[in-house]
Amino acid sequence: MGNDGFLDHDKQHELAGAAYLAGRFPDEVAGPVRLHVPAKRYLCQARPGYWEALSPASKRSLEVQGGVLSSEEADEFIRRPHAAAAAELRVFDDLGKARAAPTPTLEHFLSGAVMRVLTGRVDKNVA
Repeated sequence: MGNDGFLDHDKQHELAGAAYLAGRFPDEVAGPVRLHVPAKRYLCQARPGYWEALSPASKRSLEVQGGVLSSEEADEFIRRPHAAAAAELRVFDDLGKARAAPTPTLEHFLSGAVMRVLTGRVDKNVA
């Protein structure tokens, strides 16, 4: 959107998101979010065509975030707890970037679990 300055440094947005979720959900939810960036680095190495499908901004941020994992690093990453879920979540995140994709209304999201998260009324023992 013309504001690429955010790509100059790794802001570690995945850690901020995971910290927010950790106070509200079990690690099965926060863990994959924590691995959001390593999952991109993993998928670029492990999934043919993944890197080529990234936007120019995502390719640039990848370099700031450490670049593509080596095959050894990828093997080590995918054995970590929540790594497979993080890779799957990353793919869903990518699919959500389609400009022409239909999006439900805000009211759709402001119900149930999302509203409980926003208001801090979530039982951490219930996913």
